[in-house]
Amino acid sequence: MTQIDAALDPAQLTALRAIKWPADSHPLPSMQEMLSAVPTLDAMADVPAGTPVLLRGDLDVPLAEGEVTDDVRLRSMLPTIEFGLQRGWRWILIGHTGRDPDRSLAPVGKCLERLCETTVSFVPEWFDESTVSVEPQAQQTAAQQADGSLILLENARKYEIERALWSVTAEEFASMGPKLIASAHAVRDSLSHYLVNEALSASNLDFSSCVLPLAMSGVAFGRYTRAELSLALEELSKVDCVVFSGVKANKLDDLEDIVATRPLQLILVGGALAMALRKAQAELSGEAFTYGAPEREAEHVTHMPVERIAQGKRILEHCSENNVEVLLPVDYRLDDESVSREIPSDRRQLDIGPETIERFTQALHSAAASGSVKTAYLNGSVGVFEDPRFAAGTKGVVDAFCSLTSNGVRTFVGGGDAHVSLMQFASESDITHAFTAGGTILKVMKSSPIGYIASSYFASLAHGRE
Repeated sequence: MTQIDAALDPAQLTALRAIKWPADSHPLPSMQEMLSAVPTLDAMADVPAGTPVLLRGDLDVPLAEGEVTDDVRLRSMLPTIEFGLQRGWRWILIGHTGRDPDRSLAPVGKCLERLCETTVSFVPEWFDESTVSVEPQAQQTAAQQADGSLILLENARKYEIERALWSVTAEEFASMGPKLIASAHAVRDSLSHYLVNEALSASNLDFSSCVLPLAMSGVAFGRYTRAELSLALEELSKVDCVVFSGVKANKLDDLEDIVATRPLQLILVGGALAMALRKAQAELSGEAFTYGAPEREAEHVTHMPVERIAQGKRILEHCSENNVEVLLPVDYRLDDESVSREIPSDRRQLDIGPETIERFTQALHSAAASGSVKTAYLNGSVGVFEDPRFAAGTKGVVDAFCSLTSNGVRTFVGGGDAHVSLMQFASESDITHAFTAGGTILKVMKSSPIGYIASSYFASLAHGRE
């Protein structure tokens, strides 16, 4: 019998299949029900000192020249880390940084040392995929670990198992699924039987987020992750105003889902997404509109294929039928810094123009004054605000959005560009709450499945039956 066969647990394999293909399984409970079923960190308070505990950390932070340039995600983990250190746990941190498998977490370890004021032992090699086992050196480091200390495992995405669930087909799952379960059992048996998830933003189908919990004897969500998910589920179900922007065409999928699942009153759209909707609007009304050079450059990141224009029409028609006001740009700041109500075929729009800034600002002020908007959500930025020449639009929108707060509107900002722009032009104190995980919070907004919630839910169910 092989190690893979020995570790095979049919229930875990069934759960893993449901995590990968939730639409093909029996209907899952709501996200709120699944979250409620997962134990809190306090439920693990009786885990004794000296116990190794895996911490799935939010380690994907920006790096430059070997240094962490923004440690907000690392700081979000500190209350959970301190909880374990005070109890003498032996924390073993696992996670990723970026999508490059060769990118090291070593700089993150140094930053954590400063934040936690304790030594962090770094393990550069920890898994052998050929033998489906934890490297002996990693096992030895963990065995020698002192109580109340931290170990950091190298970037999990250097191993294929971490990324295997992303694109596996149903046919490939027959062989890949058992190997993933066996890998999780190997980590459990060699490193830890407990896992705490404090990686709010890691909502991809990673091994460390979605497979490891299934093999554990105990799972819990960290303080920050549980609090943020609970807040998002409670508050974002009430959103009636969305300020939305983005570069890539697939973000139209997010907007379409939000429009379909939220009782919106007002939508303001900027960036490349606005170009798709503006083109769709023109075609619906029989007008001509071009969004410049990207329209002709099929490989450009802001190009909108014909199917995306058709999707834009669906969004606009749905909004019209449901009395949702949609505001799009009426003027643009082009790549030559000129302002125009049209976009020449050899130019690119890199920001909204002053007339649009005023139009967006007035719409938000009016909505707040009339009481028609009570909860608003900002996602993305309307221009290339990193360049001061094209920052006026994003600053204007952030200012107008923040002003909603003083008018009694509950205001929420997603992660990514939205959070960065908030911190550049205002502060977190100017709004109700800023999330650090844009993609994850967007999934909550859309009521989309989140793999690590489902995995921890299935793990908790299994423990309840034991």
